[in-house]
Amino acid sequence: MKHRYSKLKWLAILVLAVSSGCQTPIVKNNNTHGANGVGLFVHYYAGDFGDEQPTWGGMWYSRENLSIVAHLPTKSEFFIYVRAPEDKNSDITNNLRLIVQKIKEKSGASEVKESWETISQEVSANKKSTRLNFNYLRTEFIGTRADTDRYSKSDQVTTVIYDTCLTPERPASKAIYSVAIAMIPTNVSEQEKERLLGVLNNFLREKIAYFHLE
Repeated sequence: MKHRYSKLKWLAILVLAVSSGCQTPIVKNNNTHGANGVGLFVHYYAGDFGDEQPTWGGMWYSRENLSIVAHLPTKSEFFIYVRAPEDKNSDITNNLRLIVQKIKEKSGASEVKESWETISQEVSANKKSTRLNFNYLRTEFIGTRADTDRYSKSDQVTTVIYDTCLTPERPASKAIYSVAIAMIPTNVSEQEKERLLGVLNNFLREKIAYFHLE
């Protein structure tokens, strides 16, 4: 199948809840199914997030194409969304760094660790699926929360950002970018931090699916 995304659509695999307005709750905590499958119904992709433990909560903001999932015991949050390019005249790498720069400025961070990761993800079209490699910019820094759905913005957190261009073959002005952000309080143990980052990484590699039409 050719690596083309002439049109993209969103597909909800699990409909957990529906309400009017810009906020649609997608998670109901319970004692048996963790995040209840936490369906992340973000425009252009859907997936499951969590570790099957009853310790997660989340919201879907449909107008912002944004899903926010919280790990309640550690007060960690995960933001997952898609966006148009920050600068329609810039190339992919510059746009990825512009996404990071805006988040970094909000957090007040100074030192940044940056690396690249190639992540294989599922892409489906016309009832056929294949796996394609996407080049993700991974950025890590310490600062305050750049944003939050339920906690204090003054909290000190380790922020890890994965962002990529889903449509590298498109003109720069029409590209679509996927962003996944983890914000984990600095008082969380290193072991638990790595476990939570593993949940995010596993979501990107095994749970998320991109859907498009030829």
